[in-house]
Order: sequence, then structure tokens, then C-alpha cells
Amino acid sequence: CAKEYILKINDFGRRIYPQFLSEEKKNPIDLVQEKFLPLGVELNFNGEEKPISEDFKYFNNELEVEDNPDKLSEIVTAILGDKFANNTKKKNDEIQIKPIIDDRMYVVTWYGNKQITDGYRISDEIEGHDFYLNNDFWYKFIFVDGKEKTCQDRFMAKQLVQDSTYSRWFEYGTLYGITQYSLVCLNDGESFARDVLLQHMRSHYYEMAALSLAQRASILSFSEEISIISTIQGRYLTQRVSELHHNYLQFVNRMYFKEITPQEQGIEMYDMIQVKMRIEQGIKDLDNEINELHNYASLVEENEKSNLLIFISILGALFLVPSFVLGFYGMNIKTIIDLINQYSFLRFLVELNWGKWLLIFPVLPGILLIFLFLLYYYYKKHTKWLLIIYIIILLLVLIFLPILLFNINKELI
Repeated sequence: CAKEYILKINDFGRRIYPQFLSEEKKNPIDLVQEKFLPLGVELNFNGEEKPISEDFKYFNNELEVEDNPDKLSEIVTAILGDKFANNTKKKNDEIQIKPIIDDRMYVVTWYGNKQITDGYRISDEIEGHDFYLNNDFWYKFIFVDGKEKTCQDRFMAKQLVQDSTYSRWFEYGTLYGITQYSLVCLNDGESFARDVLLQHMRSHYYEMAALSLAQRASILSFSEEISIISTIQGRYLTQRVSELHHNYLQFVNRMYFKEITPQEQGIEMYDMIQVKMRIEQGIKDLDNEINELHNYASLVEENEKSNLLIFISILGALFLVPSFVLGFYGMNIKTIIDLINQYSFLRFLVELNWGKWLLIFPVLPGILLIFLFLLYYYYKKHTKWLLIIYIIILLLVLIFLPILLFNINKELI
């Protein structure tokens, strides 16, 4: 029966790679080919003598699968051409492709069968409008089931069909089915259907589906990039967030359209495609995720600026007091020495270099205490390697600053 062939072509022909690999059989691909995957697919394309074929035997080789687990069907790669690569050894002039959504291609199908559509209309008049909603073929055609229905609850199946059917022209023998992975048209196959509806399916209805698929793939790609960027630490985070935001704005302005055609039927079908692919909800979720990521990046940037200011403040506190001591004692050093000489119990210190330093620079212990307090405060919130750097700086200051000051004032002393 022709309609059964249509179901099998859509179901088996759309497979890009195996849904899973099994260890229960001799070959990992055997079990999945018994359930879902075809034994082989051939496509005669553009009148070529040798058809494009795929048997998925590649996935029986464990080493090759480890090297390239996302290998696509030859049906896809052969149609795309040599400029596209689907392996780990991409050349510079090739475009790398990888699956984003799942293991199935999107299905766009026009099927003309007057016997089926007339039967729907006659049964509708006799049994009521619910007839095609409960029809097994129409369910399988919409949801691309090659064998059994994937929903075995008749009430749920009816609701799914009702939500996925565009029936504006049902009385004229035309039904459209729209899901997140299919856009199908069933009609009587007569002249108007062939000359008009078929061309619409090949042109702007197909373009609507392709645009929506690109939008959905972009949303998934942005979401994956957000999860990667959120793990970045350091100065590159803000840059990556800025690039992501720029690319997202380009996507929204150039690819995300609320309305793409003035045709009423086209508007209604495009809206259904958008709902089925959850495009609007995906955009809202992306907005929230990007805003949260931007807030996080701003917080990280503010923390980095705050750390820099604290570092500058510590350096300022470190050199401010010595600068004051240098200026003050540089002008008054002789008066201090004379004061020391007046007291016999302090006079012996003048003869000792370390005693001179202790008396001439009594503020250094105060500097040490202040700086250690700042280090302790800073250490509570920061990493140990910064503490080590600051201690080294402190030691250098305590060693070389007194020597410098003493040499400057050596002639006066």
C-alpha cells in the first residue's frame, strides 16, 4: 500500500545516526536496526548513476566510533558536499558540522491521495468531526511513525492529533500536520494540489520550517555556550559574555521573526511551528540566562576592581607613612640627635647603628603593626599567594628603607 511506503520512507530515511549502541548482540548496531534504524538507505540524487547509500556499519567498529562518535549519515554528508566536515580531522577550508538536536532529520512531506481524503470527509459527515482525529494513519503521518503508533492511549493520541492538525481547508480535502520534527500535507492529489499546494510546500512552507529549525538550533547552541562560559574564571569572562551578547543580538535581529509572510494561512502555520518548537519560550529562557550571566560577569568584574583598589590602598598605606617619616626626619634629624645626647642613659645608643635606627625611626614598628593588620584583613578574603607577595614587599621595605634614610642623613648624624 502506497501510504505505508510513505510512512516507512519518512521514518527510516530521516535517521542520521543510531539512537543507541547495544552490547547484547554480536554487532552493536544489530539491536537498534531491529527496532528503529533501517538496514540501509539509498538515495538517487540529481540523476547520478551511483546512488548515495548508508548502512550504518561504521558503528560496528569500536575504534572508529571512539574517534568520531557523532558521524552523520552519508545521505547527509554526500548532499552537503566536500566543503563540510564531520570528523575530528577538519581542514582549514572546511566547515565543521555536528548534530545539535537529535538523531532525526526534520520531515517535510506532501502526499496526494484522493481515496484517503475523500474517506475522511465522508466519514466526517457520518461519524462526526472526530473521525480523522482518531485515524491511525493520520497520527502516524504527522508524528512520523513507520511501524506502531508511539502513543497507545487513544485519548492522549486524539489530543495530540488535534493540537498538531491545521484543518482550515479540510472540506476541500487538505490537512496539514505540524510537530516539532515534521511539517506534512495530505490532500487529494488533483490539479490544484499538484500545481499550487505542492509548490507552496516546496517553497515558503519549507522555508518557514527551515527558518524555525535554524532558530531552534541557535537557541540550543546559545544555551550550550552559556553553560560553558559560566565556568570561565578570570578576566576572559567579561569578554566572552560581551561576545555572546553581541552574537545573541545579531541572532534576534536577523533570524527571530514574529511574522514572515502576509498570507493568513502562512501566518497561522508559522505560529504553529513556533509553538511546537517552543521558540518563543526558548527566547525568553535565553534572555533570562544571558541576563543572569551578565549580572554574574558584572559581579566578578566589580570584585576584581575592588581587589585592585584594596591592593592600591595597601600599597598607599605602606608608602605613605615612610614618606612622611622621610620628610619629617629629613628636616629635623639633628635636633633629635642633640636631644639624645642630653640624656646619658640614651647616649650609648648613639654609638650603635641599630640604636640610631630604633630612635631615629621609631615609627617603623608602628608601620609594621598597621601593615600586618591590613595583611590579616586582606588574607581573610583572598588567596595565600597574595599574602606571600605582600610579606616580601614588607620585608624589603623594612630592610632597605632604614638603610636609605640613614645613608641620606649620615653626614648630619
